[in-house]
Amino acid sequence: MNIRYRPFRNITNITRYILGSRENGYKRKVEVNENDLSNSDIVTKYRTAANIANATLQKLIGEVKPGACVKTLCKIGDDMLAAETGKVYNKKENGRKVDKGIALPTCISINEICDNFSPLEKGAVVADGDLVKISLGCHIDGYLGLATHTVFVGEKVAGKAANVLTAAWNCCEAALREMKVGNSSQNVTKVIEKVAAEYKCTPLMGYVSHEVKRHVIEGSRFFPSSTRVEEKAESFNFGLNEAYALNVIVSTGEGKAKQTEHKTTIYRTEVQNRYTLKTTLGRAFISQVNSKFPTFPFHIASIDDERVLKAGLPEAVRHKLVTPYLVETEKSGELVAHFTFIVLLLTGGTKKITGAPFTQQAVCTPEYSIQDEVIKKLLATSINPKTKKPNKTEDVAK
Repeated sequence: MNIRYRPFRNITNITRYILGSRENGYKRKVEVNENDLSNSDIVTKYRTAANIANATLQKLIGEVKPGACVKTLCKIGDDMLAAETGKVYNKKENGRKVDKGIALPTCISINEICDNFSPLEKGAVVADGDLVKISLGCHIDGYLGLATHTVFVGEKVAGKAANVLTAAWNCCEAALREMKVGNSSQNVTKVIEKVAAEYKCTPLMGYVSHEVKRHVIEGSRFFPSSTRVEEKAESFNFGLNEAYALNVIVSTGEGKAKQTEHKTTIYRTEVQNRYTLKTTLGRAFISQVNSKFPTFPFHIASIDDERVLKAGLPEAVRHKLVTPYLVETEKSGELVAHFTFIVLLLTGGTKKITGAPFTQQAVCTPEYSIQDEVIKKLLATSINPKTKKPNKTEDVAK
């Protein structure tokens, strides 16, 4: 999932206000228990969104072939997300319509391009030998289904591509085993960094994993994928009935992304910032954004009026009413692999509900392998080890 370190919103579990329109001051008070995953209805909404995201991801994986147009792939993804979310939860709940739809526009980022590439033009195409990252997301009533998967275009994966692809996947597998109630977020950061190093790869600086909540794609609690000084973050312990977007992005290079010349097409409204724009077109732009995309990222192609977009977007960015999702890249010749999963910490254990299986693992021949015995032992364990139940004679003895 395309989550770059950004300033965070001040969010509590008790009460939060979502601004439906800065122009009219509309506010909606959120229920006290809206993020309580002990509520089965909430978990069902997470899983419904996840199922739609996963189906869309699988569809796109099948469409990633030599000659495929990146813009067309993004449209296929967005159209499917919109269509499938439109088929569910069409009855009112407590007298209100259930909000649903795209939570992250489909992005197709190739080779050294790190993230957020969803072009307006048709120039970019997939080629044989490319490493292709697919990111997308949807929501049901504000509950997220986010996913990123990386696929190699070709029959066999070797060299740098195999190194970074295997590294990123095993980073995720190790991280999932450390994401347990009571464990420290710092443990996850350390294990991601260690696994990447085994394959001579580096976690990308600035990309972090967040706690997610209803209508919140980037929560206030987060952890990076490396222990570098620039990545320092406050450690916390995972709690029961919490949801996270595990976001692992690994590079064959130094792990330092920089902005590209590619046009930024994805933005997210900053619901906590309030400012009345001076121009008529600016106000028209932010009104449309607040109406159609009050909390989640949106693609500028979704803005109906081109005049409103051209005049209003720069003004809204200048006054920090929207945040750009920049298209960033590693050095030319390096490769980047990326996986994102939504993870629920439930009484039954750690549940990864989004993402596709790593079917190319069997045809990957990386130049390196994991030598660290501690990591080997960790990866050999189950994400949710079964606890042995005492037999009846043991119970009687007690």
